[in-house]
Amino acid sequence: MSVENMKRISEAEAEADRIRKEASAEARRLVESGKKEASALLEKKRSLSEKSYADAMAAAEEEAQSEYEAYLSEIRKECDMQKAMAESKKKKAVDYFLGKVEG
Repeated sequence: MSVENMKRISEAEAEADRIRKEASAEARRLVESGKKEASALLEKKRSLSEKSYADAMAAAEEEAQSEYEAYLSEIRKECDMQKAMAESKKKKAVDYFLGKVEG
């Protein structure tokens, strides 16, 4: 083998080694970049999920509060009707008991 051929082989091996190192470094950069992007995407999705959950809970709480207030309003109306009925019968009941006591 001539010196010239050995020199070209040596240069080709050095070039191949340089290309391997660059490819390896680029692969590490790509992996690291991919990890960062995946982490950012995961955090974004987690944040959106938490907001969606909070919005759903707020809507459910609002609906429950509204239903509770409507139910409470109906109960108050019922109580007011019962109270009014009792008030309207109170004089008659008093007169009845007084009649029994006097009679």
